[in-house]
Amino acid sequence: MSGGKSINFNKFGNVVITTDGRGEGSVITYMLKNNRGDSIIVSEYTNKEDYDAIRETYYHLGNILCDSLSVPYLPYALADQYVARTPMSGKYPILLEEWKDLSTQIVACLQVCKAFKELYSKSFFIKDFDRSNVGINPQSGKVNIDIFGCIEYLNKFKLEQIIPGRYVLPLDEMQNMMEEPEKCIGFTLAVLLFEILLGCHPFEGRKLATMAFIKEGDRIVNYGEKRVFIFDPQNNENAPIPGEQTKVTTRWVSLPEEIRDAFIKVFVEKHYFLPQEWSGLIEGMKKNIYTCPCCKKITFIKIHESIPCIWCGNSIDATFVLKNQFNEKIIPLVEGSEIKDDLGREILGKVLRANGRLIIKNVSNQPWDAFTPSGIQKQLPINGTMPVNVGIKVKIGVNTYKIEQ
Repeated sequence: MSGGKSINFNKFGNVVITTDGRGEGSVITYMLKNNRGDSIIVSEYTNKEDYDAIRETYYHLGNILCDSLSVPYLPYALADQYVARTPMSGKYPILLEEWKDLSTQIVACLQVCKAFKELYSKSFFIKDFDRSNVGINPQSGKVNIDIFGCIEYLNKFKLEQIIPGRYVLPLDEMQNMMEEPEKCIGFTLAVLLFEILLGCHPFEGRKLATMAFIKEGDRIVNYGEKRVFIFDPQNNENAPIPGEQTKVTTRWVSLPEEIRDAFIKVFVEKHYFLPQEWSGLIEGMKKNIYTCPCCKKITFIKIHESIPCIWCGNSIDATFVLKNQFNEKIIPLVEGSEIKDDLGREILGKVLRANGRLIIKNVSNQPWDAFTPSGIQKQLPINGTMPVNVGIKVKIGVNTYKIEQ
């Protein structure tokens, strides 16, 4: 194969080889493009033994069904010893400021969990995986994971083939890995989720910052056998760098407690969660997010507490909340917050501040029925206001809410 040559290639039709091959070891890589502008990467294995070693893995990838995975395949339009894949889209790592808001980060986390769940459920083992394998669109949360060269079909897995990468458990901790492959996939997944949510690696704190040059041996030690989680509650030698990682600390404090506990279990206690367990934890985060009244970006809240917005730093005091009596959904009563219908489209009420006190204004097109703690019923007219007092119940549309503290 050489640049400029035209061939007929599977579902892509007639394609042109746009680059001469670039070699790395026994693998030569080519870029191809069809007349619609679709790009394809083709890797040629010059060593048949190397190709035979990975052929079964890529053959079984035909069972993988996940939009977030860039799945390599064996192209029938070419002779043996070729593997094809589509180029990875997006970029990684991503600065916290580049994200649209917290909701897109949650979308990205859930897509990563789904991809790892698909690989694990189909008996694929992640080996030499790092951030270069992941592309993310920070405006939509869309994830694209390139698994070329970093997975092994579990039936053919051999311990000595594992390459110690940044995300993979060091070799001395990989004993009994054939019996416990979830350790490796659980660790890799946890690092990815941590980086997406907090914008840094879980082991890159002030300990590494003091090293002028990091040799390979130092890297393996500090990411491996002597690694220290930057938020280890019992060991602060690798805590976030003062001044440089302030936003990371703010994020960590704002995270729901169950998420922080999960990261501590993985990075300190070495308890590894499966992808479906992480999915449940991330889904649970949705009840702890809200639109900041100041910057209008989605941020974390803590019910009955005051914490800063992760974007603008404005304090959000959720001491008082409106609790749906049917599904227990919580609406924090902070100045500027809105009460919407079940579809989230129509604004029914607004929380304002008057004379130093919080009030709720009815901006819907119908009156509300309100009930005092003693059971006295009152009607709140359109554009009317009511005080934020604990114990008051109010029927807004089809839902009944209660003010709690």
